[in-house]
Amino acid sequence: MEFQKPKLILHMDINNTIIMKDDAQGYSFDFSIKRILATQCWGIAENGVWNFAVTEPFLSRPDDSMISYE
Repeated sequence: MEFQKPKLILHMDINNTIIMKDDAQGYSFDFSIKRILATQCWGIAENGVWNFAVTEPFLSRPDDSMISYE
């Protein structure tokens, strides 16, 4: 009996990774870029107004008191 190496199968969603739009959600290229940037902009909401709290984008929350613009 011959030994076969196991296969690695990856299932990937190419929307917003390889292709910067998502037809299934109806997101255009421009909207996708704006959405990605909004998730990396962090600030603090006070009295219903969101204000920037950092000067550069971060992939993860820089402080627990901050929320993204998304």
